[in-house]
Amino acid sequence: MKRIFGWLGVFLLGSVGWWLGGYWNFTAAALLSLIGSAVGLYWGRRIYDDYIDWR
Repeated sequence: MKRIFGWLGVFLLGSVGWWLGGYWNFTAAALLSLIGSAVGLYWGRRIYDDYIDWR
């Protein structure tokens, strides 16, 4: 389940980064997507650890 939250964060924030970077050029879109994906992975797994996993 933790992996699902991680992938969901990667997908959502990576997509937002790509969308925002698309206003400038391809390089900006790729860079912002990479940064968004990394942050999404971190926050998706952290949300699972803090709020979902009750062990």
